[in-house]
Amino acid sequence: MNPPSGFATAPDLVPMSLELRKWFDRFLKGEPNGIDTQPRVEIAKSPFTGSVQFPSFPSPHKLVLRSTKSALLTASGRVQRTFALPSRRLETIGTPVVSTTVSGTKPFQHLVAVLSATSEQTETIVSEGGIPLRPQVKPHRVSIRLLDQVVTIPAGSRLRLTLAATSTAQSPANALYLLGVRDGSRVHLSRISVT
Repeated sequence: MNPPSGFATAPDLVPMSLELRKWFDRFLKGEPNGIDTQPRVEIAKSPFTGSVQFPSFPSPHKLVLRSTKSALLTASGRVQRTFALPSRRLETIGTPVVSTTVSGTKPFQHLVAVLSATSEQTETIVSEGGIPLRPQVKPHRVSIRLLDQVVTIPAGSRLRLTLAATSTAQSPANALYLLGVRDGSRVHLSRISVT
């Protein structure tokens, strides 16, 4: 569901609730009802008009995007990279991973990554996440595992990665990661990739 949540009026609420009850009846009450013999993966259509079932999880195609451009990230700054995508409609599934080489002696306590899809005048958050950092002079590789969400990316979109101390660097309305770093903090970023 897209925010703000419409969980109470979601069109898939009744079918989902019936399946939940069947699962609890089967695995908590021990009542055989066939829920354990159905295909193991079910994906709802968006907008909801039913679902599609699979015997196992469909094999996703892994996409790796890279930028070799280096940058200095300051306490109140941001580093953005925009990547071209295949021109067709895409859908994310699984956990995106952002990797970069970091170095610097000015403490930068944590690093936040926001991944968004942009097309014309719209920007949709695909995923985001963060990791703590320790200052090290020697360059070292870090990876940020982002939230596992399913997001539709319209055809013709580009992928934008925003790296900063807070998620508000991507948009003032993005209030997921609000804790900044100390003034004067800075870190060098290079060899940025998104998987």
